[in-house]
Amino acid sequence: MPTSTFLALNIGVSALETAQQTENVISNNIANASTSGYAVENAVIDESQAFPANNESLPVGQMGQGSQVVQIQRQTNAYLDAQDRSNQGYLAMYQAHQTTLTQLQGIINEPSSSGLQNAVDQFFQSWQTLSTDPTNTAARQSVISQAQSVAQTFETVTSQLEQQQQGLAQTIEGQVNELVGYSAQVATLNQQIAMQTQIGQSPNPLLDQRAEFLNKMAKLANITYSTQSNGAVNVFLGNGANAIPLVGGNGTASEYNQDLNPSITGTNVVWTAYNEPPSSPSETSDYLPSSSGYTGQGSVTSPSNSLLSAINSGAIAGNVQGLDDASRTLASVNDFLNNFSSEVNSQQAEGLTLGGTAGPPLFEVTNDSAGNVVLQAAPDPSTNTPFTTADIAAGGAADGPEGNSNATAMFQLQSAGQSGSGTWQYVRVAGDNAVTAPYSSSGTFDESLASIVSQIGVEAQSVNNSESTASALAQQSSTLRQSVSGVDMNQQAALMVQFQNSYNAAAKFISVFNSMLQTLIQSV
Repeated sequence: MPTSTFLALNIGVSALETAQQTENVISNNIANASTSGYAVENAVIDESQAFPANNESLPVGQMGQGSQVVQIQRQTNAYLDAQDRSNQGYLAMYQAHQTTLTQLQGIINEPSSSGLQNAVDQFFQSWQTLSTDPTNTAARQSVISQAQSVAQTFETVTSQLEQQQQGLAQTIEGQVNELVGYSAQVATLNQQIAMQTQIGQSPNPLLDQRAEFLNKMAKLANITYSTQSNGAVNVFLGNGANAIPLVGGNGTASEYNQDLNPSITGTNVVWTAYNEPPSSPSETSDYLPSSSGYTGQGSVTSPSNSLLSAINSGAIAGNVQGLDDASRTLASVNDFLNNFSSEVNSQQAEGLTLGGTAGPPLFEVTNDSAGNVVLQAAPDPSTNTPFTTADIAAGGAADGPEGNSNATAMFQLQSAGQSGSGTWQYVRVAGDNAVTAPYSSSGTFDESLASIVSQIGVEAQSVNNSESTASALAQQSSTLRQSVSGVDMNQQAALMVQFQNSYNAAAKFISVFNSMLQTLIQSV
């Protein structure tokens, strides 16, 4: 069968269109080189269907009909994406934890002339000074002043630790709600992506947007996900049998709004979780099964499988660990204050005031609104009268009210052994088992304080080391991921020249073919 005179012209036009479409893709890559979540695209070029059809023939066989762009393809690697998101999550966790520990070290402020240990040391030093001149009014007043300084210093530290607790609780609450908000965005994009996929389109911009939301979610918590045949993804918190579904991949509109209300009492942190009901009856919580304990009607049946309990990486996990540290430090400070006030008051009671009576308590132990220990220095709860310098029990039964035996014994109390133990705990989610850890204090008062400081310092060093390792791994995985998905400007520039030359060649061919046609027409 004869071929059309214009076959070659059609082939030239296809070459022109292919080059133009490819240049459009290159231009889009260059424009989005810095767009967060964007994956570089390339035009997949394929040969057009040969002429004639298989049931027909030409003496010379089938002839090509040019080329065409059959797909705009995102360049991604699922393994590298998942690995990088996991590494970024661990990095975010260590960074958040590191920030909290740095703040905690600043609150404790040791070693420092205004720190806890110095306040305690100055208190006992005032007793040593008093022992050299037990009737000196100024020395007695110094004991009262140093006792008040100890009480004020510890009250300030306790208050700052409580503020840190509240700040971390609010941060965690906001981040969990942020995670849930991203889940809703992914569910919406799933719906749109599934629709586009079903009609044979490549919804690359939607995929880029969803990838960015997954990136943000991975920095908050340890998510895992799987892609369905319709292009939607199922997103889970954690993996395995205990994984909590966050987003379903069926493309239906989903809504899951969890709010966390932290209630802090001393070292006991209780989170109450609840769901807001869907905004319309047609919306469902299909991606959150009943086994999780949450329903779409705003009730909680069993929060033991709650979001917060399942998070073990990401910024949320780092802040939860920081909240643990603040609670643990508060428990240790409370324990120290109980031991310190008890020992000092007992020793004071063994001495004699200038009036010849047993020494009244130098410290009164109370609790603040959060339930933590607060010392009030130099009260007289028995008579409700001001504590005076005459109430300092410097002497004892052996040497009388004006002696120094008890002042010497009080000073020696600083280096005497003392011990205590207990358990600090908190409940992360109402209904969960309490997270508990034993603590103990032993040795001198200075050694007890040093133990508190040392525990924070050792943990801070460990987290710093882990953060350095996580940073290196995150940088490596990010580089590998970018090598596949990132826009290489040099490569795009080379491709731009390549297809510009293709476009020019196709245009030249059409021009030459046009001249041939003009010659043919004139000859005929």
